[in-house]
Amino acid sequence: MQPAIEAIRALVLDALAASSGADPASLDGSTRLLDLDVDSLTLASILSLAEAAGAGPLDADELAEALRADDVDALVAVIGKARSTPPA
Repeated sequence: MQPAIEAIRALVLDALAASSGADPASLDGSTRLLDLDVDSLTLASILSLAEAAGAGPLDADELAEALRADDVDALVAVIGKARSTPPA
């Protein structure tokens, strides 16, 4: 069963808080990933957690889009889109 978008958002926010040491209550959808010093390894870890939680794997285009995400909402949208796109 695929997680709902709010569950994905909660997972992403928790992972970002853990990796950055930020107070989870201070993070929201508009939190900029660069402000949290999110690098490609942190992003890969978050994407792996989302996939393990039931979100679909990202294809190459979606992965590139995730790497370009500016903020939490953009990253959650990419993960949510991947989970809603049926495999080819």
